[in-house]
This record gives sequence, C-alpha cells and structure tokens, in this order.
Amino acid sequence: MCRERPADGVLWWIHGRSPDDWYAVGERGIVVRGQGDTRTREDLPTEATLFGVYDDGTDVWAVGGDVFGTGLGEVWVKRADSDWSLLEGDLPNLAFKVWDGWVVGAGYTRRIEGDALVDVPLPGGERLTTVRGHSANEAWAVGGTSSAQMVRYVDAQWQPVDVDPTCAPRDLMGVWTESGSPVYVSGSSGTAARLDGDTWTCAPLPLTNDAFHAVWKHNDTVLFVGGNLTDSIGPYHGTLAALGDHAPLDVRLTCDDGTAGSQ
Repeated sequence: MCRERPADGVLWWIHGRSPDDWYAVGERGIVVRGQGDTRTREDLPTEATLFGVYDDGTDVWAVGGDVFGTGLGEVWVKRADSDWSLLEGDLPNLAFKVWDGWVVGAGYTRRIEGDALVDVPLPGGERLTTVRGHSANEAWAVGGTSSAQMVRYVDAQWQPVDVDPTCAPRDLMGVWTESGSPVYVSGSSGTAARLDGDTWTCAPLPLTNDAFHAVWKHNDTVLFVGGNLTDSIGPYHGTLAALGDHAPLDVRLTCDDGTAGSQ
C-alpha cells in the first residue's frame, strides 16, 4: 500500500530509533516525523536543503546547507522533549551527513560535544558526503569529486584509506559498517564494494552505470540503492542491488490503487 505523500518537496535522508519512529528531511528545511501510521511536519525555519538526519535515541540531529545561496552549512538539533533549534548556521561549506556525534561536509568534519562543534582536521581537506563506523571513536567517511576519497578515524585522528580504483573509479556516496563487519561503500558508476581489513572486493564489471547513493544492511542483506538522478536528463528511475545470496526482494513499484509509487 501507499500512504498520502507527507512532503511537497524532495526528501534526502531518513533515520529513526525504530521502523515506527523516524524522521525524514529534505529541501527547504522539510522535516517529516513518522510515528506508526501518523505523519506530521516539523519543518525548520530555513531555506537550506537538509541532506542528513540522525536519531541517537534521545536527541535528533539534522544537517545541510544553503545550496543556492551562501553555500554555508547548518546543524540543527531537537533535544529530548524540546523543539528544534539551530546549533550552527555558518559552517564553511555544505554539511552532508551526521552520525553518532560526527558531522561531515565539503572539506571538514566536526565532532559534536554538548552544544559545541569541535573541528577535527582532515588529512587533505576531502569532500566527504557520509560517515559511519563501529563506534564514535572508530569511523569511516567517504566522498570525493572526480575520484574516490575515504578516511578512517582511529587513534584520535582521521587517516587516509587507499581505495582500489578498480572497485571505485569515481566518487563515493555511501558507507555502511557495524562492529565485527567489513566496510561497504557505494558511489558513482555503479560502485558497490567491500573493504575487509586491507582487502577490497567488488564485481569484475560495474552492476550499472547508475550511481548508488547509499548502502545499508537490512536484516541480513546488504543493499545498494540509487538511480540516475545525477544524469542531466530524465526520465529518472531508481536502481537497487543486493550483495550475494538473498531471499527474494519485495519491491513495490505501484500503490494498491495502481498509481505509481515513489522511487
């Protein structure tokens, strides 16, 4: 089934403390709260595009920036039992993602410590689009422009990670890992790869020419999701890939009434 569309603009990211309690964010400060079957709007007073959101179980963080204006980044927070408030409104460039106390953006990372954002220098000023790790003290961040960039936070500093150009010929857009798991990355030109220790593994040929914007583990299956949004012309479509053997995926492309679903 499909529910009534809860937003009148593009949504960029979703995260929550459970499948029935989540937040989705997008352009012009759109924030959608999902609780069970209920959808409510908690839009922020900003023209910024919100690219990332993270619910740590107590507080909720949203990050983005003024894409068509100043280009500055923003960080918003919703403390437990409080309303949304602006924590930082003039980061040097767009902020793309937030995860477990980390904010990453175009050329910088920040560590959230209370109400302060502490600068943590990067090895080469990489343009980072997302971050994920085993803990706040061991994390990986990826990005790049024309080529793949990857860094690892360990021993209280970011360190560069060599990326196999065969597996990732262009920029990276997604990263996922958890304690005891390899690191999975996704990106432009069908990049879908795995880093286990120092060993890269990927398909001998790209699965698609589309970009995989994100990689995530759902139940026991690692999924790579994206589409051709970065192409200059449409029509646009979504693309989904799964790693290894897996149960059949139930992907709904239409609503119960026959209308087209969101992709």
